[in-house]
Amino acid sequence: MSRQRWQVALRSAAPCAEPLGVKAENLQQQQQRQQRQQQQQQQQQPPQPQQQQQQQPLPTPSNNPFQEPNKQQPVSSLAIAAQASMHRLGGREYPHEVQDAIGAAIGRGQCVICLAREATFVVEKCGHLVSCTPCRRRLVHEERIKSGLGYDTNRARREINAKHLKQTPVPCPMCRLLGRLADKAKFDGTVFVCEDLDLDD
Repeated sequence: MSRQRWQVALRSAAPCAEPLGVKAENLQQQQQRQQRQQQQQQQQQPPQPQQQQQQQPLPTPSNNPFQEPNKQQPVSSLAIAAQASMHRLGGREYPHEVQDAIGAAIGRGQCVICLAREATFVVEKCGHLVSCTPCRRRLVHEERIKSGLGYDTNRARREINAKHLKQTPVPCPMCRLLGRLADKAKFDGTVFVCEDLDLDD
């Protein structure tokens, strides 16, 4: 009896069921009809006159009222500082735009790493005024990574203590001479703030 029930169920479902090929054809026909209807509607509507868009100049430091004039310098110096950092880590020479930015930072007594804050640390061996406090930590952290004493993580950077900061020799960003960073107020040698440096050497 159960076999008869299945046959009855199949017969009653058969008229409703369509083969997959038929369904796909029906779907394609429906899509084509919809496309034709949309095209006819677009043709029936009169073309709207194109409104001329007023072309406004792109905001620049001189015409952008929302941007402070001082805020553009750190953005461009950030890109230069990142480029300088990559060259410093690789031990390569700085490109010309980086050399120019570093030269300008030296003239203003700014950090040659971030090009934004006042430089307060001197490399003891050469006397170059090169780094602010946060960048001193960055230089020490980079050197510890290269020497295998630290990891490239934010936690490792935060865990650098005063002993590491005082005793870790770092290559001078200006002349690549290896030396410790000392506070310029406590440094007893000659501090070179602004001199004509040839960074290509």
